[in-house]
Amino acid sequence: MAQDPSTTVSLVVTGAMNPRIHHPSWYRAIDAISKDAEQLALNDSETIVMEVHAQFKTAEYRIGCEPDKWTIQSSESEAEKQFADLARIVFDDNLHETPVHAFGLNKAMHVATTCENVGERLGRGLINADLGVEDFGASSGTFEVVREREDGCRIKFQVQPSAHDDKFLFGYLNYHYTIPAQKDRHFLLGNLVDKHISEDMAEAEDLIKNLAAALGNPIQVKNGC
Repeated sequence: MAQDPSTTVSLVVTGAMNPRIHHPSWYRAIDAISKDAEQLALNDSETIVMEVHAQFKTAEYRIGCEPDKWTIQSSESEAEKQFADLARIVFDDNLHETPVHAFGLNKAMHVATTCENVGERLGRGLINADLGVEDFGASSGTFEVVREREDGCRIKFQVQPSAHDDKFLFGYLNYHYTIPAQKDRHFLLGNLVDKHISEDMAEAEDLIKNLAAALGNPIQVKNGC
């Protein structure tokens, strides 16, 4: 798989977790990872399994667990396709009694633009939005917008200058799905993740790249990019 360190995709599941369970050998025992992946994790000095925190990584992704959340994260371009299967094996097949409250699908990207200074361009975007702050001036800008989708998904879109370079934009989208409280858990987490991940992550990438492209367009100010 091709790695892209400028892009990170993650699935976060919130609920009542027990980090001590999340040992690489347990994942091997339930056929969630291969023998080679288990050995890689066991030989990795960064692998931790404690009462309040567990983490290990394979060649494709990193898994982490804390008392209130479980996370899988990757910079692999194809790894997100495995997220639903892993959620299914871990929670639906083996930890089906674990209370799960919500899950989030996230994409973060650092994208090159043709703008000389992304921070300044974002700041002027607000100043020139006819919101009564035209006299403030701005040397940089960070934005966050939120949308409630008809299916109940809450989408948060954040943009700011990238730490990589003045010409780079950093964009982050979070798709938050709340799972209603239920007396008996009868939903399948893997199916819910599988239903949304491909479309949501494709939309996130398009939004970030479209904004990055638009930042190179001139705006009606004296010192536009």
